[in-house]
Amino acid sequence: MHEALPTKLNLRRRHCVSETSCPICEAPREDAAHVFLHCPWLRPVWFGSFFQLAPDPSILSLPIWLEAKLSQLSNLESGSEQLISYLGFLLWGVWKMRNNGTFRGERPNPVLCLNLAVEASKEFLLETTTEFLPISGGHVNRGIRHWTRPPLGFLKCNTDAGFLRVGNKAAGGYIFKDDKGCFVWGNHRQLHAASALAAEALILREAVFAAMNLNMDRVVFEADNLGLIEACREQREKGEILAIVKDIRKCKLDFPNWIFSWTRREGNECAHVLARLALCRSIPPHWCAHLPQELSTTINRDMVASAMRESGVAEERSNPPDPP
Repeated sequence: MHEALPTKLNLRRRHCVSETSCPICEAPREDAAHVFLHCPWLRPVWFGSFFQLAPDPSILSLPIWLEAKLSQLSNLESGSEQLISYLGFLLWGVWKMRNNGTFRGERPNPVLCLNLAVEASKEFLLETTTEFLPISGGHVNRGIRHWTRPPLGFLKCNTDAGFLRVGNKAAGGYIFKDDKGCFVWGNHRQLHAASALAAEALILREAVFAAMNLNMDRVVFEADNLGLIEACREQREKGEILAIVKDIRKCKLDFPNWIFSWTRREGNECAHVLARLALCRSIPPHWCAHLPQELSTTINRDMVASAMRESGVAEERSNPPDPP
């Protein structure tokens, strides 16, 4: 830490400001320990975190406290990497909330801070390991970084959403492709959402409603938000999107062949491109008949790459190496 953070106390020492009070709670001295441990809005954050603690008011040095906490987590028999990652993203979320309160006048949201830490640490761990991730009776290889075809006779619907915290602006899109990877149909829309997770849940629900209205009984719905997919598969509950997920689950009751699948961002690139174009309002009218160049290139690349990979796998299986 080395007093590098621009807290009010450090800014005063550098003669950048004339006062040192906390912009959130107006405590007379905003140092690093106050920002991350003692500001009143942090009580539900630390108590509601995986650590379930109430920081001792006598703690005056954040670096000393952090060093002790990291040492404690490092000595755990299991789960130390996950908890250290979570702690880092929790502190990062606290700092972001503090800055939003200081410069935008936004009231810090403990629940949002906790959710951001969970999602960010989970995404970080997924991106930095190639182990297998269990999902409802099967496994998803964390190392898979490409779009894959659905089973024969199925459609695959990739969904994604973009979210801008300023003004809570969001937009999303979904794309249906057949079992060869050819584009079938898609849609996009502007969304009213309070978070990226809510935006992704809303656009997935839109895709589910579309499939239901068109009586598509064999669909793989795929997204790159693991928490959302787990919620749709009834593996976990997420209060922020519970009502949306209940709608999705209700629809699935009439379509038992539907599958909800998680993929990495690289496997969801076509929906990501569509969501970004929608957020920027850069999608031309009648785009399904004349795909935007970037989207068309992405879909074609997915289709060709998937066919080549599957052809390679089939060739390897039909021509096994000679026994030694």
